[in-house]
Amino acid sequence: MNDDLKTHLEEFEHSVAGIFSLSVACPHGEELTECPIKHVRKESLGDRIRLVKSMTQNQVSAFITYHKECSGNREVL
Repeated sequence: MNDDLKTHLEEFEHSVAGIFSLSVACPHGEELTECPIKHVRKESLGDRIRLVKSMTQNQVSAFITYHKECSGNREVL
């Protein structure tokens, strides 16, 4: 495996781990109504794991991008 692919896969795995964390609770306390991951938080733990594992790279990237922008506008509790 070349270094670029390895780095890319490691970044993706790190992002998926972040999505698992975000699927448990909003780090800001109360989630915003437009939060794209709020529907995942309402599922059982098993369903959350299945949903996150089935996400495409684009979906994971979109959630992470939203979270970073949201966090930039809010204070972490």
